[in-house]
Amino acid sequence: PTVSQLKTDSTASLAMFGSLEVLYTHLPSSVPVATAVTALSAPDILAALANLKATGHVRHLGVSISHGDVLQQALDNQLLSPYTYLQLPVRLCANDPSLCDRLRAHPIQLVFNSPVRGFKQLPPDQALSQAVKLCQQLNATLLTGTRNHLEDTFAA
Repeated sequence: PTVSQLKTDSTASLAMFGSLEVLYTHLPSSVPVATAVTALSAPDILAALANLKATGHVRHLGVSISHGDVLQQALDNQLLSPYTYLQLPVRLCANDPSLCDRLRAHPIQLVFNSPVRGFKQLPPDQALSQAVKLCQQLNATLLTGTRNHLEDTFAA
């Protein structure tokens, strides 16, 4: 995200809701890795996020990372410290147990999305069950209702 996008999006959300419990910045896998990593450490973006929190408009900051390389670099370079919540697809941990260990040691609340796609080799009901187990192991929240993945979840 850019500061301009952040201001536009947060202004629109605050106009609707008055305040926000969590404001997520999204770094989808379509964003090049270098661009996403730069956004995580950009002083102007971090200052804008800190200002929203300092004014009381936003209670917590979150980041949604969909690309494993971005997440690895964020962990390697300690770029997650401004954030209370980290949203990521289940598949990132389902496919890399060592990543689970790194996240378990990090002081951030995990929110997993795309539970059925995370275990796509399994039937949907078993995939959802595995996602729930993973969440229990990592004390994570399972987000099942994202606009793009709701059908997958209900199919389970």
